[in-house]
Amino acid sequence: MKHLLLVLMMISMIFSCKAITPKQLSNNPEKIFHIIPKPVKLVPGIGYFKLQKDTKLVFDKNNSKIADVANLLKAYLADKTPTNNEGIQKSNFIILDIDSRITQNEGYSLKITQPYITITANNPTGLFYGVQTLIQIINFDSEDNKIPTVDILDYPRFEYRGLHLDVCRHFFPVEFVKKYIDLMSKFKLNRFHWHLTEDQGWRIEIKKYPKLTSIGAFRDSTMIGSYNAVPRKFDRTRYGGFYTQEEVKEIVKYAAKRHVVIVPEIELPGHSQAALAAYPELACTDGPFGIRPIWGISNEIYCPKEET
Repeated sequence: MKHLLLVLMMISMIFSCKAITPKQLSNNPEKIFHIIPKPVKLVPGIGYFKLQKDTKLVFDKNNSKIADVANLLKAYLADKTPTNNEGIQKSNFIILDIDSRITQNEGYSLKITQPYITITANNPTGLFYGVQTLIQIINFDSEDNKIPTVDILDYPRFEYRGLHLDVCRHFFPVEFVKKYIDLMSKFKLNRFHWHLTEDQGWRIEIKKYPKLTSIGAFRDSTMIGSYNAVPRKFDRTRYGGFYTQEEVKEIVKYAAKRHVVIVPEIELPGHSQAALAAYPELACTDGPFGIRPIWGISNEIYCPKEET
């Protein structure tokens, strides 16, 4: 009976709800604009801009960084409708422009009106974030390529907006790392903390020290289940991998186009057993050492001596 009463109350509430008026919408813009992170200022409008086959994308083609941003938007819009990028017209266009009147670093203005869309910023990074906001609005709120009108002014609250990825305990291939960077940039994160070395594996090619990857990048087994299990259980499968220098360059370039700075982490003096397995002479105790198959902390560290 209690469940039945609850259901009836919910049905009554649904049918008693009225349509949202423009005034209510202006007081509750989050009702239709699901933007992460929340913009500094958002004023919803009335009506829609409609993407069409002859919608034009307008930008300074002589500025390679702006062109990179425009090409990312063009690639996204290609899935919605083939958007031209030549010429200009009085309506039905999207313009990307640098404007010194946007004073906040990485800030942008996004104006979606019925005739056109403009994204302005004081640098390409701001333009990129404006494009990310436009894409979020299209993904959440567009129907039949109709984009709701809005006026947004936005800039970051924090200069450093980071996300971490540990590729040592669990190795992730290049394509996954790129996808990770895509998701970071979508939500305007700008520092990728790349955890590249650990007791459980060394993941970056150093040509002067080839054993770091030929030995240090692969462990013979991996703990499964709880660290505190008695006895501990292990997957006895050889596991590992590493990124070549060319792959690292590729990822750094990929991230730069999405306005993400890569912060590589090389652990020391501890969390270094994978390197010590490759070069035991750098340790404070006698080897040999294996690549650590369990989590937790190893007592083995780089010894503070000239060779190290």
